[in-house]
Amino acid sequence: MKLFHQGDYQRATLKFRQLIDYDKTDARAWNGLGMCQVRLHDYHEAHASFLNAIRFDPDSQIYLKNLYEMTKNVRKTLNIGQNYWSL
Repeated sequence: MKLFHQGDYQRATLKFRQLIDYDKTDARAWNGLGMCQVRLHDYHEAHASFLNAIRFDPDSQIYLKNLYEMTKNVRKTLNIGQNYWSL
């Protein structure tokens, strides 16, 4: 998370991918990857990463909130309807 907080989203993405390669069920790594992807404007991939975080930790309100906020902001920015991404 240090790289993320320093704004080095490209390198942070690589680190999160390494964590995921080690443990595909690491919900925190999936969430971190999603946060990096949002910062890099890769919303489609971020959506998939947040869904993986939720799949591996369905009780986490943080991961659900991150998915919701990202989706809401993309919809608002692109002025698209509710059915673009099914939640």
